[in-house]
Amino acid sequence: MQLWKLAPVAGAVLVASLSTGCATKKYVRQQVDPVNQRVSQVEQQSNQKISALEEKTAQGLSRIEEKTLSADNHAGQAAQAAAQASQQAAEAGRSAADARSLAEKGLAKNEELARAMENLDNYHQVTDEVILFGFGKAVLTREAKAKLDSVAQALGNNKHYVVQVEGFTDSTGSLDYNLDLSRRRANAVVNYLTLEHKIPLYRIHMAGFGEAAPAAANKSRTGRQQNRRVDIRVFSPELTARAAESLGATASSSGPTQ
Repeated sequence: MQLWKLAPVAGAVLVASLSTGCATKKYVRQQVDPVNQRVSQVEQQSNQKISALEEKTAQGLSRIEEKTLSADNHAGQAAQAAAQASQQAAEAGRSAADARSLAEKGLAKNEELARAMENLDNYHQVTDEVILFGFGKAVLTREAKAKLDSVAQALGNNKHYVVQVEGFTDSTGSLDYNLDLSRRRANAVVNYLTLEHKIPLYRIHMAGFGEAAPAAANKSRTGRQQNRRVDIRVFSPELTARAAESLGATASSSGPTQ
């Protein structure tokens, strides 16, 4: 066969083949393009969702960090407040202890003061002295002044005391005369204590009793001599009785005048 005769056939076959190939590609594109488009949409949506999720996650983490920082701050503040409260409690405890100590001391002082005030009226005799006088006289002898000096010297450091001065006589003479004489003898003692030793007059109580309450019987000369006297007694509250006991020891050491 001649080749020129085959040329039309070959061309037809080539055209047919080309036509079939173009149709197949077009079909494939028609089938694949929607899939690619759908995949692209799905991928885009997925990316959007992932971005949104990442953003939400970041926001959530940020909020968590803020809350964590806030919680840490609150915890620090709470710890600081607890430390301050503990310090204040300790200071309050010390203040309470100091207040309790002061209160106890105050109560002790109040009790002591109450006892002292109560004892102000509980006077006790802490010493006594006897001053003798000559017959019919109300003049202090040298021995009598020495005794009074001892009494006054012992009273110098005592702030709470009372001096009782009582004058007496023997039975010689009338009652009125003896009563007046006993008062003059007591007055002589008081004058000496107040003028020579500056003992306040308000601390001295004086009285004259004449021939009453004799120290001895008036039947003998010795007895009558003992009755011509002034009795001096010093009283002190119970609060200062110990201090005043030294007064008695000092005053009594001189002994009575014979």
